[in-house]
Amino acid sequence: MNTSNGSHSLAAKYTKVPNTLDTRGEDYKLPNFTDTDQTALAGKRVLMISADGPELPEIDVPREYLKARGADVKLAGQNWIFEIEKRNPPGCIVIAQWLADNICVKVDLALRDVRVAEWDDKAKNFKTNYDAIFIPGGAWNPDMLRTDGDALRIVREARAHGVLIVSLCHGPQVLISAARSDPSGQVVFPRGTHITGVESIRADLDNAGFTVHDKEPTVYDPLSRLLTARAPKDLGPLCEEMGRLLSQPAQAGRPTLKNALTGARRANYLTDKYWGNMMFNVTFKQVQWVTISLGILLIEAALLYKLITDQATSQTEVIIAICILGIFFVLSSNVDNLRIFSIGKEGFRAELEVLQEKTSENDQAITDLILLSMGRDAYKNLQKLATGNFGQYNKVHHMGLETELYHLRNLGYIDLKKDIGFKSIYDLPEDDKQLSDYIEVTERGEKYLKLREKYALKE
Repeated sequence: MNTSNGSHSLAAKYTKVPNTLDTRGEDYKLPNFTDTDQTALAGKRVLMISADGPELPEIDVPREYLKARGADVKLAGQNWIFEIEKRNPPGCIVIAQWLADNICVKVDLALRDVRVAEWDDKAKNFKTNYDAIFIPGGAWNPDMLRTDGDALRIVREARAHGVLIVSLCHGPQVLISAARSDPSGQVVFPRGTHITGVESIRADLDNAGFTVHDKEPTVYDPLSRLLTARAPKDLGPLCEEMGRLLSQPAQAGRPTLKNALTGARRANYLTDKYWGNMMFNVTFKQVQWVTISLGILLIEAALLYKLITDQATSQTEVIIAICILGIFFVLSSNVDNLRIFSIGKEGFRAELEVLQEKTSENDQAITDLILLSMGRDAYKNLQKLATGNFGQYNKVHHMGLETELYHLRNLGYIDLKKDIGFKSIYDLPEDDKQLSDYIEVTERGEKYLKLREKYALKE
């Protein structure tokens, strides 16, 4: 093919990048994991999905972390990279180091071949093929995945079947597209789902209806089973939190797309998205009642007018008048239904507020079940913090505690004391002070402890 007039020919007009210019970006420190249990995640299956352009650490660090602990990790790429006329060798994705793109990795399968869950005839239920879906970031990768139908399908299937979804940096852009362009009209991530990401996409996440955080390295939303991190520098906490969540025993009642839409969240979404349709349906029904009632009244009025003015009236007309009058009295029991029509939109909103109040009890019950799913170790640590006598903070001795503290803070159960001068749990020093000198249990955390005591769970 003659490409002399193609876009590649434009490069000859410009200066090539000199060897002295390093396009690989910042060489930041990689996380050092102290937990080396090679069977901690044995039997767990994780699928990573990526197009060209993920940042090298965002692929390598979580992949090696999971494999080193016994997990089965597969990497899926876009379908077109398996066509030899478009990519040689086929089946490889280009890995980015900021602006440099001189390395690649072989993927295990194409996105079209991924089935997050399959129907099990014997069990009469869906069987999931993966325990987690991981979406790396990079400025290029999410931009291509968010327009890939198979990638969006995978995210939606993962949500529908309660599979853990993990992403970081620019990766959550894919979640926005999956949530906002679902052909079935389902709400993939309910309004208010907690999330984080790189600073440049936080406005987009906020506009898409997510509740965006930027203080902590990781954010976990238990209702949506969504774990996210801000940037590659947060890969350490992200991998540890992912490992903790994967190591928890599988729960038959874990949140899925279906039960995530119950309660007040569903009512709020109904107000935002379906107001027009619902208002039309209610109004149309009331118009029908008004039309029928007015028609009956007009006919009755005409017949009564003939009787009053002594105009010739047949026996049949008198019988018809009596029957119509009877029908009107029967329908009068539905006159109260016309009040919504008379007060219009504001009346409907009042009715919706009543609905929200009724559903809030169900929403609270679901929330309580989620809160009660906290593991024993996290609960014990929250109890110790509440006593004000936790002991000294040592990251090596308290392996995994830092990740638990992030989780507890995201739930709103603990917070850093305002007068200590630290903004993040990551900054807490390992000194001779009590951990309770730096962290306090919030009112919400105290309520959780009382709730746990009320249910008297066996620890």
